[in-house]
Amino acid sequence: MSDDPLFSEHWHRVKDTKPRLATDVVVQRQVYRGVLWYALHRSSTGAYHRVDRFAFELISHLDGLVSVGELWERAVESQGPQAPTQPEMIGLLAELNEAELLTVDRKLNAEQLFARAARQSRGDRRQRYLNPLYLRFSLFDPDVLLNAIFSRTGWLFTRPAMFAWLALVAIALMTVAPKWLELVREIVAFDFLSPAHAVTFFVAYPLLKLIHELAHGLVVKRYGGEVHELGVAFMVLLPIPYVDASSAAVFHDKRQRMLVGAAGIFVELGLAAVAALVWSASSPGPVHDVALLVMLVGGLSTVLFNGNPLLKFDGYYVLADALEIPNLADRSRAYLLGLGRRYLFGSSERSPVPGDPWERVWLIAYGLLASTYRIVLMLTIAFMLSDDFFFFGVALAAWVVVMLVGKPLWQFLRFLVAGSGGSRIRDALVTGALCSVVGAGMFWFQAPLSTVLQGVVWLPDNAIVRVANPCEVTQTYATEGQQITPGEPLFRCEDPALETSARDLQAKVDELQAERSGIAGSDRVKLDLMRNEIDTLQARLARAKQEVEDQLVRAGSAGRFVVAGEVVLAGQFLEPDTVVAYIVPPRSRTVRLAFSQADIGSFNDSVLSVAMQFAEQTGERVSYSSSVTRVTPKAGNRVVTSALTTDGGGTLLADPTGDGRDVLEPVFDVELAWPANAPTVHVGSHVWVKFTHEPKSVAERIGTEFQRAFLGRLDA
Repeated sequence: MSDDPLFSEHWHRVKDTKPRLATDVVVQRQVYRGVLWYALHRSSTGAYHRVDRFAFELISHLDGLVSVGELWERAVESQGPQAPTQPEMIGLLAELNEAELLTVDRKLNAEQLFARAARQSRGDRRQRYLNPLYLRFSLFDPDVLLNAIFSRTGWLFTRPAMFAWLALVAIALMTVAPKWLELVREIVAFDFLSPAHAVTFFVAYPLLKLIHELAHGLVVKRYGGEVHELGVAFMVLLPIPYVDASSAAVFHDKRQRMLVGAAGIFVELGLAAVAALVWSASSPGPVHDVALLVMLVGGLSTVLFNGNPLLKFDGYYVLADALEIPNLADRSRAYLLGLGRRYLFGSSERSPVPGDPWERVWLIAYGLLASTYRIVLMLTIAFMLSDDFFFFGVALAAWVVVMLVGKPLWQFLRFLVAGSGGSRIRDALVTGALCSVVGAGMFWFQAPLSTVLQGVVWLPDNAIVRVANPCEVTQTYATEGQQITPGEPLFRCEDPALETSARDLQAKVDELQAERSGIAGSDRVKLDLMRNEIDTLQARLARAKQEVEDQLVRAGSAGRFVVAGEVVLAGQFLEPDTVVAYIVPPRSRTVRLAFSQADIGSFNDSVLSVAMQFAEQTGERVSYSSSVTRVTPKAGNRVVTSALTTDGGGTLLADPTGDGRDVLEPVFDVELAWPANAPTVHVGSHVWVKFTHEPKSVAERIGTEFQRAFLGRLDA
């Protein structure tokens, strides 16, 4: 079966023992990818184990009468080369002992041999109580309770119920889709840390998860299984009920096992669908907020956690059964380690190689994707927590880096060296070379650096018509769509207070000048003081006259006159800095976009090139070169147009209390030059802009990203 030696120095310790399978062990045949397996389940403990055909031939003879030595000799005679070696026989017995599937005729004198059982128990306790991201505490046996519930809810596990569920989810999706932007705005504005919302969350979340877990248990009961453990787990400090549905592992039909795993997903999506309909039909208030919360918990947590096969939750077990690859995560990790040991260290040890080429592809892909997803997900959670709990978020990020990156790498190297079976000197040289190459590559290799942002096609400043003071439009000279030349009158916007102020200032100047002419020339001091006062009043008078003159608003450029908002200007009262109209030139445009405070650091680095692609273009996208013409020196919470925010189809999160131009995070306004060969596009249409920066080393990029993610929040 393997390249292991046929004999073991520990054989004398176990050859005379006469173990047998526990009396309550149930055996179930299962087929995975055309290969026959046997699942052993002990109902009294909930333990189960899966073995192949050759191992089961040995296990089936464990009746307490035949010794291990006799059993092995029979296997050698009957199975020939397929028979297990003595080390493999010992390993199989140890695994069955760890799974509490064996009883032995006497106390073994090979405690050291089965010491892994104690280590396994300690490891289980560590997994339950010492993992800060997932703590588990058992509460009681729910089997009788589930029997009572199932007797009244069996109709839920029928085809009509499934079709009703599909219809419910479809209706909810069609109802929410037209209100997607409204939903995004509400999610952004939803204060999860407010006392009312926090209490609602900590009541609703465990209740939803309890229904979720009961669904697992009820499906197990539907197919004749048993559930003997219900408890509470704390995932990222959130209380989550759980049930032990491991008895489903011995179900013969993989579809039954998949339904057990998917039951919680179905329930949460169904509850999220009901909540979506309530949210869509209700007005803002407590019911509306609770519906939004349930929709997020039931939908988002399913996508990120329960339904995601890259984490060892419900979706993982559904995928493993669908692919017919038991222990998918463990086997993928072992297979990748075996490949590394073989190709990096030249190990001659033969690791288990799946016979199906597609199974090898799945093992490699799953191992790489799952590890990457776990790291990215936990760092994202740490980043979100650092927004309100900075030090806790940073501590969690450090824990992720150490436990999910540093520790696995260290164990990987130790595993490769310890298990390579080659020369120790060669192993040390290979390990040192790998570490040196990786370390040098992080500081030497220059990774390309670019920033891609969404911008909007806009007009030059002189093409935008504004008013500086509050005024009322009393007369218009230009009509909508009229071609305008520079300096041509557009409309008159009068503020009576300006003319009154100008007359008052003129009267004061005349009064002071008359008073000065009557002062004797010998009073030089008084004359100087009066002259300074007159100069000040004359400057104010000049500004007032200019403001009165500016009440006649003229065009600053040539183009087509377009009124913003109301088509009829006459009689409107305008606030200061209000955009009244546009003078749209035939071709002259500009591009406006907004850099977040996190991205402005990269922007301030040397920009090698700027390229843009217009969203209005059809067919093959063409890039156009541009350059930066202006950057505001200070960040602000208002952008030039709502087209840059989520209210207008942009990417910046709009402040729900504003008019669409207000954003939640401060941004820097950036203006780009219009490419000479750019096509004619509509003002307000979106454009994608790519800034290419000078390359940076991988280590420098990692440091910069960490600073952007966490240290910048500390400064804030």
